[in-house]
Amino acid sequence: MALDDDFYKSPDASKIPAIEAKYNEAIGLIDQTLAKSDDYKGSGIYRKAWIYKEIGFLYEQLGDYKKMGEFSDKALSQWPEFYS
Repeated sequence: MALDDDFYKSPDASKIPAIEAKYNEAIGLIDQTLAKSDDYKGSGIYRKAWIYKEIGFLYEQLGDYKKMGEFSDKALSQWPEFYS
């Protein structure tokens, strides 16, 4: 589910910055939570990865596969055990 369901009805590059800003705000809140406690580390990693994949999906809808790949890479980078 994207934060702007109208985007799927009519994909428009001009909508992405606002959607991305909302997602970045969510990532900031996740980071604040993780800074206070490691109890939610797994959940935080999963949620951040999901957000980056969602942003990548928005770019995929526009046919911008370079940006989609960048956000897919960000999603994968959330899982440190795959990169160690």
